Amino acid sequence: MRWRARPPSSAAFTPRNIRNEGDSILAALDEAFRIGREAGIPVEIWHLKAAGKANWGRMAEIVAHIEQARRSGVDVAADTYAYPAWFKHVFRGHPPWLTTEATRSWSSA
Repeated sequence: MRWRARPPSSAAFTPRNIRNEGDSILAALDEAFRIGREAGIPVEIWHLKAAGKANWGRMAEIVAHIEQARRSGVDVAADTYAYPAWFKHVFRGHPPWLTTEATRSWSSA
């Protein structure tokens, strides 16, 4: 991908979910870093996670990869889900009546 020029606003950035959150997460991060570097804009990784049981212990490696990108000059930040069971249905942790009412109103729409 080629970028024509730096965006006109210094407030521009590229918020994104990365392409792969599983076995190829480092390559997906590198892609996001490259896009930000070539476009001259900061990168914000949304909902950073290591998906798949085989990757559950990789967060230290992933964070180190992000820190290395920062040391190399990439303006990058990341966030995670703010609740412990991010992989559960969106209504987990909410009152049961909310799930029932929401489901009922969606199914009748």
